[in-house]
Amino acid sequence: MTTSLRSFLLDSVFLELISVAVLFDVFNKIAHLGNNSYDFIIQYVLIVLAITISWSIVSCMANNKVATLANIILSTAIGLMIYIKDAIFDVLPDSLFQKYDSSDFLISIGYTPKGIVQAALNYAFLPFLISNIIAALICEIKGYWIDKYNDGKDITMEMIKEDINEKEVHSSNESVEKSREKLEQTQANIKMQMNIIDNLLARGFKLSEALELAELDEEVYNKFKAEK
Repeated sequence: MTTSLRSFLLDSVFLELISVAVLFDVFNKIAHLGNNSYDFIIQYVLIVLAITISWSIVSCMANNKVATLANIILSTAIGLMIYIKDAIFDVLPDSLFQKYDSSDFLISIGYTPKGIVQAALNYAFLPFLISNIIAALICEIKGYWIDKYNDGKDITMEMIKEDINEKEVHSSNESVEKSREKLEQTQANIKMQMNIIDNLLARGFKLSEALELAELDEEVYNKFKAEK
């Protein structure tokens, strides 16, 4: 996730616009379900939960300071839009909304035509207001945990990937170091065996006998002898 506030806000608006489109599509389908308010409530609650959980996860994976500030900005902006919307609807005449007939689902449960439009906007805004407020609270809790228990080090997807890469590099370096140590030990053992063979040869032993006593292969002996 990005560490830029501008980029995070743009991504946030883009994701929330997509969510709005999906939400309105769902509302359109709900409107044809019939006069069952329970279906509407259940599906609406599921939509709110889905948006809130997904957005909270996205915020937690981003830079904490950026995500916190972005969610505060978004929740404030949405709250202001709801307030301005209510102020505008208070002065609009009911005659502007008479195109809705009595077969509409919301009218059948007691809404006025004007109330239908206002409710639709409220239902559209509310999931994002809730998700941004909850995400901001979660980011604040995450920030507290970072400061108190993680030495002020943030946890983002990039940092998790970097940590994994560092562990892989460290593991690779350890493997190389162990291989080097093993090679050095092998060379030291061979060198010791070569000294034993030289001593045995100096005492009159045959080469085959010296190799057998030193437990060294003749090919290895010849190779190291040539390198000397």
